[in-house]
Amino acid sequence: MQLDRYLGATPSPCPRDTAALLARIDALESAAQIAASITAHAARRSPNPLTIAALRHALATRDEPPRLGLPAARAFGAALAGLMQSNGCAALVFPTLACPASPRFDCDDPTYRCRASNPLAAMHMASAAGFPEISVPMGWTEAGVPAGLSLLGRAGDDRLLLGIARDYEAATRHRQPPGLG
Repeated sequence: MQLDRYLGATPSPCPRDTAALLARIDALESAAQIAASITAHAARRSPNPLTIAALRHALATRDEPPRLGLPAARAFGAALAGLMQSNGCAALVFPTLACPASPRFDCDDPTYRCRASNPLAAMHMASAAGFPEISVPMGWTEAGVPAGLSLLGRAGDDRLLLGIARDYEAATRHRQPPGLG
């Protein structure tokens, strides 16, 4: 798992692998639950449960053989790289999510509506193609939730993609620190 390689290269006191990262998250969630009983805003700072579930799934299935769709995913990557190359395209730019995120990730929000059948579909392109992708802030929804803009580059173009992201953020200044309360 690439995350393990990344974590293994980080300085202490960072977790050294995915299992240690999940253990740290579990400890923080337990502390957040205690803090939530004391303060109302502590629960809003807990990690997104869908992200944590995906990380747990990746850890649990990382030793399984590749799925049957892997050759198709790699063919998609080759076709996409060819299209980008032949059209002189350094990066694809698209909304990170097909719908704005719900202002509530810690529980179901009956008022939230999204008409896309899979609002995360565009995010799977990078994984399928084996390409780098980065999401940068592109503003805020009416509900006050940040919205992301994804930049997808060709394999090996990580440095170029980071430069585009840096320049975009410098030009737009959409990044804002989160509120504390």
